[in-house]
Amino acid sequence: MRLLCLTVLFLALNQDTVLASVRITELRVEGHVAEGETALLGCKFDMEDDSLYSLRWYKDGREFYRYAPKSIRPTKVFYVPGVNVDLSQSSTNFVTLKHFTRESAGVYRCEVYGESPGFTMVYREKYVAVDLLPKNGPMIIGLQNEYWHGSKMDVNCTTSPSRPEAHLAWYINDQPAPKDYLQGPMIVLPTSHPYSYQAKLNLRFTVYESHFSHGVLTIKCQATIPPLYNKVTSHSFYNPSYQHLMTTKSPSTENSPDHASKSHISVLHLTVQSVLCLIFTHILEIF
Repeated sequence: MRLLCLTVLFLALNQDTVLASVRITELRVEGHVAEGETALLGCKFDMEDDSLYSLRWYKDGREFYRYAPKSIRPTKVFYVPGVNVDLSQSSTNFVTLKHFTRESAGVYRCEVYGESPGFTMVYREKYVAVDLLPKNGPMIIGLQNEYWHGSKMDVNCTTSPSRPEAHLAWYINDQPAPKDYLQGPMIVLPTSHPYSYQAKLNLRFTVYESHFSHGVLTIKCQATIPPLYNKVTSHSFYNPSYQHLMTTKSPSTENSPDHASKSHISVLHLTVQSVLCLIFTHILEIF
């Protein structure tokens, strides 16, 4: 019985040593990839006293890439929907996937196997989301040519199709628009782009003089899909009454202190010239 316990203890300690000899030091997998783009999957490992038997990549439990250095054909690629391996840009520690589609989203897993007799396996995994980004920035629809005190602003900010839907935000003079100015957001499912969304957020308020900062009213719509997309569209409007007011209040050049000072200097200069002229005339009369 004592011998059996010692044997079990020895095997357990030996197994822990083997398990500790293989470890993944870094898993480099982006959490979000834009549809149509290329991504690099990285899996760095430390074999310590063991040797690498194979490295394998899986998507949702299905193997798509294997590297076994001692095999006749070290690198193998297996078909998995949504996974397109670029072998020319792949190596032991990195696998390049191109042309990401909606099917490419899923859990990507790296497995590292040690040599016999233990064939120790360690793994790490991460979920990858594939985002369809809008083709352009947010569009502001319904703008007038100008706005003034008492006029109504009623405009919509709309995005082109995306997945997931974009988050929209309105700003007035770089400050978040009050909630009572907003209607929405509204989400539309465009028939021309299946599995995508269009977001729309309405901005509606009465324009007052207080909305103009130094005579300028600037509205801005921001659309974001973290962490890949952040676009802004803005428009500025000038208050004609503010420009007229500034012209009316601008000090007259003739009444300015600088002009008065120059006038005094001119008068003094003429006076001195007159006195000198009289003195010179008097001297001539004496001679």
